[in-house]
Amino acid sequence: MRVMAGESGIVASAMVLVVEVCAEDRQTLGALLRGEDYIPIISDSAPRAIELAAQSSAFDAVLLSVSSDDLAPAEVCQGLASTAATMGAPIILIGEADSAPVPHEVRRMAFGFVRKPVDGETLLAWLRAAREVAFLRRETARGGAEGGACEAELLERFSKLSHQVNNPLQAMYAMGDLLQMKLPEGSKEREFVDKMIVQAQAAAQIVAEAAHDAKRRLGA
Repeated sequence: MRVMAGESGIVASAMVLVVEVCAEDRQTLGALLRGEDYIPIISDSAPRAIELAAQSSAFDAVLLSVSSDDLAPAEVCQGLASTAATMGAPIILIGEADSAPVPHEVRRMAFGFVRKPVDGETLLAWLRAAREVAFLRRETARGGAEGGACEAELLERFSKLSHQVNNPLQAMYAMGDLLQMKLPEGSKEREFVDKMIVQAQAAAQIVAEAAHDAKRRLGA
């Protein structure tokens, strides 16, 4: 997606990869998209389309013609799905009304299907939906990467927590030992100190187990 200046300020202009072998259809699709502030990147063959995808930034949608024997839609879909610029871009198939049924494996990989002659409003509706899906996929991917980094940072902190907690606990143990020596056995004060030390030991054990688990997960 590219950002362009418009009358009302800054607007987002979606990039669309068009794969169409028919010159007249390429011209028609290009004019339709440019008239709606899309940026069409047009290819007349599947191999060229994958090359363009590898050289471009992220696309918001792909229009893929399935009306020609020169194209192998399944292979094209798989190639686009493995290319960084198009792996998150919904693929909208375009086919002839009287063409053979689109194979199930191709339909499964596609986001939508539009028949020729292409109705402009129908295609634009599919593209608007595709833009939303592409945006959500990018946000999800970004959130997953950021979430992974945050988790690693948190695990790193937990792995070192045992040392950070043990130092003040050792000081508390020493103070507890002194109090135990000075307080009479059986007194309420001595009982309170004994309970305090037991609770501190339990806390130290919990922290040690958490640190050990964090180290294990970081090394996994």
